[in-house]
Amino acid sequence: MNKVLKVSLILLGSFILVLIGVASGAIVLDQFETRYLKLSNIADAETNSYLIKNVNVIAMTADTVMAQQMVLIQDGRITDVSPEISIDEVEVVDGFTLVTNVLVTNLCLDSTK
Repeated sequence: MNKVLKVSLILLGSFILVLIGVASGAIVLDQFETRYLKLSNIADAETNSYLIKNVNVIAMTADTVMAQQMVLIQDGRITDVSPEISIDEVEVVDGFTLVTNVLVTNLCLDSTK
């Protein structure tokens, strides 16, 4: 019985070490794979402004999709989400689905056209 317990503890410890190694590797790889999402790594993101119309906004804080919204992005940041936004001299982009996340402050745009 003592030998079975010893082998079981060794196997459990080995399994835990493998899980820690895999989780650590995933964290390190994720840092490299998502660096393109940082505004500082996107040329001209800090100086451009866009008005995106016909946007379906999926916010992770609600159980609903806000359909046919307009999203104003100024200097690389979302500044307004509303059904109607009037602003002059910004590039207008049409037809996107916007997914936001509470924990990650990045923006994922997926064209629906």
